[in-house]
Amino acid sequence: MITTFGRYRWARLPFGLKVSCEIFQRKLIEAVGDIEGVFTIADDIIVAGCGRTNEEALIDNDRKLKKLFQRCNDYNILLNEEKKEVGLTEITFHGHRITREGVKVDNV
Repeated sequence: MITTFGRYRWARLPFGLKVSCEIFQRKLIEAVGDIEGVFTIADDIIVAGCGRTNEEALIDNDRKLKKLFQRCNDYNILLNEEKKEVGLTEITFHGHRITREGVKVDNV
């Protein structure tokens, strides 16, 4: 940003700018987008574990979670512990119902 006092650069992404959401989403995808089974929309992150049995899926989910937490640590991304939900077998996420059978439209 340029002012009469000089040029300045934001140290953190400011709220209220039209492009803040898009910039945040792009940076989040750059940080964790290459981790298989990790999906981001807005400021939400889903980690999907896969396996033939529930135990295999939980082990896969734990492995992906550790990878995600390490990546967040590397990129200084802070996660809200109070919002964390682990071990769910189905969720509603941005208008979709994600279950073992696949992704469906949320009827609510």
